[in-house]
Amino acid sequence: MRTIKLSKISYGRYDDASVFPLGDLELLIEDMPTYSGEFRFVAECNGEKCHSASVTAAYSRVNIPREKLTAGLFTAEVQHYSRGILVKRFPIEPLTITETEGVMRAVPAIGQVETQIAELAEAVTALQTRVDSAEARANSAETRLQDLEARLSVLEANNDIFNA
Repeated sequence: MRTIKLSKISYGRYDDASVFPLGDLELLIEDMPTYSGEFRFVAECNGEKCHSASVTAAYSRVNIPREKLTAGLFTAEVQHYSRGILVKRFPIEPLTITETEGVMRAVPAIGQVETQIAELAEAVTALQTRVDSAEARANSAETRLQDLEARLSVLEANNDIFNA
């Protein structure tokens, strides 16, 4: 079971951003609002509605059968209705669902992006280290070249004196 911490001002986030194998998707929604009215959990797989269920602060468990899930992007939200009118949406972080050799896995999309950002930051740091090293070698080579040019200049001056 995955836990989602619902947010009133941002995306509801999964408590664990790691990749997980997917059978039936069992979710527990925490921090459900206690407003009056009805709350619906609505989910889509690749833009197609795949599940809908009533939820409350007292009962906020949702079970989505494996057969309704497909590889791609899984999006969901909790919708608040008052007197049958939709008054607020509480979006939930999307899941990226993959299927390889009949095995489905899911990963929270924001967590996946955060991981990619961290990996890119490490790559940038490694690249900066290489650039700094290359600059140091280039500066050293430039210093040696200037030294050689100075020596050549002295040799040419001595040669001119010797040939005169």
